[in-house]
This record gives sequence, C-alpha cells and structure tokens, in this order.
Amino acid sequence: MKEIDKKLLEELDTLHRKGVRITLEGHEYSPVGITKEISVHEESNYMRDYILDDKGKLIELGFYYIE
Repeated sequence: MKEIDKKLLEELDTLHRKGVRITLEGHEYSPVGITKEISVHEESNYMRDYILDDKGKLIELGFYYIE
C-alpha cells in the first residue's frame, strides 16, 4: 500500500470510529473499501463533500467523482 493510501485509510478510519458516515457516489463504504476504490482509480479526481448537522458536527464525508 502506498504511503498516500495509508494516510487516507488512517484519516477515514479515525472519522469512522467517531461515527462519521463515509460514502462514495452516495453509497456507504468502509474506510478500507473507500481507500481501495480510490487507489484503484488513482488517476481519477474525487471531490470531498463534508456534511454537517445543524450544530456544525461532521456527520458524513462523501467522495464524488469529478471530470
């Protein structure tokens, strides 16, 4: 696993343990699943979408493919 993938996995795992939902194109994935999908398509660009509740707490991190 590349260093950049390890850092992404660590970041997502930390968020997941805090109860943050992690999605790719609207479908929920595990931190490992997201990391694998993004690393397989490493030439693709993904935009992050941070979704907060009404108190400003992060509740979901979405990844969306952009061209």
